[in-house]
Amino acid sequence: ALKSYHCGKNVGEQREYYPLAEGQTTPQMKRQLHYEDGKLDGEQQSYFLDGTKEAFFHYNKGLLHGNRALWNKQGDLIEEATYSHGLLE
Repeated sequence: ALKSYHCGKNVGEQREYYPLAEGQTTPQMKRQLHYEDGKLDGEQQSYFLDGTKEAFFHYNKGLLHGNRALWNKQGDLIEEATYSHGLLE
C-alpha cells in the first residue's frame, strides 16, 4: 500500500495492491483512492485480481457525488447510479 498523511489524515492518492503471486514481478493494483483533508474526494477505482475494473465511484468531500459503476469479473457493467451530495438521484 502507498498512503500519504498530513496531520494524521489521509491526503492525496492512495494505492493498495494485491499480494504478489508466485512468479509475478509486478504487483496488481487493488484500489486507487483519492483523499482531501481525510475525506474521499474525486475518482475512486478498484480492480479484480486479473486487472479488470471492479468499481468506479466519484466523491466530493467524503460524499458520493457523480457516477458510480460496478462490473462483474467478466467485465459486464452490472450496476450504475448517479449521486448528488450523497443522495441517489
